[in-house]
Amino acid sequence: QQLLKEPQRIEVASHTETHENIEQRLHWADNPHHKDQLLESILAAPELDQAVVFTSTQRDADWLAERLAEIGHAVAPLHGAMPQGKRNRVLMGLRRGDLKVLVATDVAARGIDVPTISHVINYGLPMKAEDYVHRIGRTGRAGRQGLAITLGLREDVSMIRRIQQFTTQTIPVSQIAGLK
Repeated sequence: QQLLKEPQRIEVASHTETHENIEQRLHWADNPHHKDQLLESILAAPELDQAVVFTSTQRDADWLAERLAEIGHAVAPLHGAMPQGKRNRVLMGLRRGDLKVLVATDVAARGIDVPTISHVINYGLPMKAEDYVHRIGRTGRAGRQGLAITLGLREDVSMIRRIQQFTTQTIPVSQIAGLK
């Protein structure tokens, strides 16, 4: 009668599965300067332990990391054009707590498992809606709460709609006092 000994059920998480310990927010920016102000305000928040800021391109990751370093952040870029040894050193710095901010492209979205990442910020939107799910999954790990913030410009409306359709979730719109 019994066909299996010690059967186990394995389920693959679906893209519509909610990240219950990750709060999602959408901040609309009027222009790129306003977007930068929003990012700086978020990174200055006292509740931020560590953050991954995602950009759309390698060039943007390098540029933004350099800009954030100039204003005093412990930051490094991480993207596919970097030699593997350098990427490993950057990740080690993040794990040790030497870095507070990692500016990354989607190459980093799937492999980073650092429980102290409290915030994921989508500075540039992903090329594919499914990459959004991988990005925000970098926070809220090991039972901790996480915050995933998307900074959107007018030209991002269609991608944000695709993300919301893909995840079957509406990302709540939020504002930062003084930066409306």
